[in-house]
Amino acid sequence: MNQLTDQPIQPQDNSVSPERPNAQPPSDTRVAEASAKYLAKTAGTATPVSSACLPGYKLTEVGVIPEDWDVLKGHQLFIKIQDGTHFSPKVSGGEFLYVTSKNIKFGYLDINSAGFIDRTQHESIYKRCDVRKMDILLTKDGANTGNAALNTLSEPFSLLSSVAFMRLDLDIHSPEFFLQQILSNNFQKYIQDEMSGNAITRLTLKKINHLNFFVPSRKEQTAIANALSDMDALIGGLENLIAKKQAIKTATMQQLLTGRTRLPQFALREDGTHKGYKQSELGEIPEDWEVVYLSECGEFQSGNGFPTKYQGLKEGKYPFFKVSDMNNSGNEKFLINSNNYISDYVRSLISARVIAVNSIIFAKIGAAIFLERKKICSQPSCIDNNMMAFSADENKLHHEYAYLLFMSINLGDLVEATALPSLSGRDIGRRKIALPTRNEQTAIATILSDMDEEIQALQQRLEKTRQIKQGMMQELLTGRTRLVKPEQAA
Repeated sequence: MNQLTDQPIQPQDNSVSPERPNAQPPSDTRVAEASAKYLAKTAGTATPVSSACLPGYKLTEVGVIPEDWDVLKGHQLFIKIQDGTHFSPKVSGGEFLYVTSKNIKFGYLDINSAGFIDRTQHESIYKRCDVRKMDILLTKDGANTGNAALNTLSEPFSLLSSVAFMRLDLDIHSPEFFLQQILSNNFQKYIQDEMSGNAITRLTLKKINHLNFFVPSRKEQTAIANALSDMDALIGGLENLIAKKQAIKTATMQQLLTGRTRLPQFALREDGTHKGYKQSELGEIPEDWEVVYLSECGEFQSGNGFPTKYQGLKEGKYPFFKVSDMNNSGNEKFLINSNNYISDYVRSLISARVIAVNSIIFAKIGAAIFLERKKICSQPSCIDNNMMAFSADENKLHHEYAYLLFMSINLGDLVEATALPSLSGRDIGRRKIALPTRNEQTAIATILSDMDEEIQALQQRLEKTRQIKQGMMQELLTGRTRLVKPEQAA
């Protein structure tokens, strides 16, 4: 094993031409089919190898790589590595962009929140740090150390010292390839290892200059960068589609929950005329809706203390949810996976209340309130005393509609003004809501739930695509799979 590849090498030959005139991002179906074949081909168990037993590969100080690849230090690969100013300029309404680590995202440059400085300050900084188009920008200080992006801007701008630029000879090397290498899981771990033991999260210029990079030929760099760029295009397309679907769902929910849009089956009176609206303390609402207090439609329950000695069990009759469990994978809408379980005996010992299935669970104490996370209880459960549950009276309020109502309520606005932010069932219960008939609630909840399921399916596809890309990076960026035959690589 080595610092840049955490997997042993087995060669694969998926040679393609690196040239792709008039290339377009691949279709979802084509990439899915290709990815399935790709994973099947590369899923074999690898065994440690050495240059002596595997033709076409060689053993280097950082592991086994193709024999026609090189390993170069940063100072050997890049023609210039430099960080920005170590003295913060005065950010004002000047004409030159001032880029800091907050603008370097994972894989892209975001200048929406960038500041501006005047010409005098910019020219002073730019003398030393002359960032150019196609330079790689690397965050070297702070929590986001390792974030990297390609500079796609033609205009000159100034950098803060938290960011370094790395310049390649574009006639010899592909910046897109080395950006992908830096963003790979292996290289990110390599960066973290280089910073281990430091009191401050920082990657010095000296360390950047001595980082090891795998260097194939320019032709193979281009082929690899193109393949990974196609995956990035697919990922970006899915992200945009999810954002669009979420925006549509949010707008639809706003229209349906306020009655501004009526579903066709509830829009007409018995005589066929359109239903109208009436004035209420909440404003104009449909004529057949009523205004009620939330407390009239269900019951609020606070959680219980959870002694440490009973925590940590992975099996039991009841999951015991804590606020942190809301972040668990699989708990995006329904609370399913808990880090703690208890028996009925322990539940009785600590007098823990059982929260009913389909209750809405949310944080009631501390900063977690402002995260606005609301989940549906999927099974009889217990919750800790930093949480609260609302159990709907199903005769009046459909539980899915109750979930939608809570999703539309900003709980942070209801926090009691104390040193420690907190919520009480009494205060939330005083909130008035406009309530349609039970049948209309069910119809609205069904439509929005279907939209949720569609978004969730897209999110799962996005996550799978990201995993496929990581697998491709592991194969292509280490030479385990070749897109250019060795004799063609030169």
